[in-house]
Amino acid sequence: MRTVIAILLLGLVSATASARILKSSAQPLDPYLPKSGVINGQAMELGATAEHARIAGKMQHAIQEDAAWLKSYVAKAKPGEPLPYHPRLGVTKAEYDTLLHAKMSLIDRGSVSIKLTANAQGALEFAADGLAGGLNGVTLSPERKSAQTPYGNLTVTSEISQDDAESATGRWKGVQWKKESAPAVTLALGRRQSGHGILYYDVTPAANSPGQSLIVIYRLD
Repeated sequence: MRTVIAILLLGLVSATASARILKSSAQPLDPYLPKSGVINGQAMELGATAEHARIAGKMQHAIQEDAAWLKSYVAKAKPGEPLPYHPRLGVTKAEYDTLLHAKMSLIDRGSVSIKLTANAQGALEFAADGLAGGLNGVTLSPERKSAQTPYGNLTVTSEISQDDAESATGRWKGVQWKKESAPAVTLALGRRQSGHGILYYDVTPAANSPGQSLIVIYRLD
């Protein structure tokens, strides 16, 4: 179901009209990171009703059987907008609309601890295990203008202003690093309206990667 949610772009941190491109100066990250250098928080996942899960399962099966078509279809989609309906998605138009308008919520998967350390070159390195283990190998450049991941360098940097109160994450502002070549990867750090920090890391499934997604909500000290 995670793949289906990513494809539908249900308003988590996709580059919508609310994302503003950064200027040449580095974006300060202090408002989004604990002073201790350790993110202690909760790993979350997007959840929905059993009916939504049933529809998503049908769609998941269909797109796995037709991956080449899906890749070309997604490439034609307008950035920041939900993927238009097509019968080859494996569900009816009514089912697709039901899934598209599903009210997602964050479900707690467990506690995580992520250590942030500046290396000799000044890059910020992520180190974690367990539910957040996918962040190992992720670094932010000394100027914080790009991010390096095991799946490639993220050089497209933008500000995030998520103003939809109905979003599963609520309102928040932050910065994201992204690359769109396969596998597409997004890393984002921000501050929720509640005052909590939010980290988002997503790797879309590709031929050389099964994909992964991580959302962490944490206290800012």
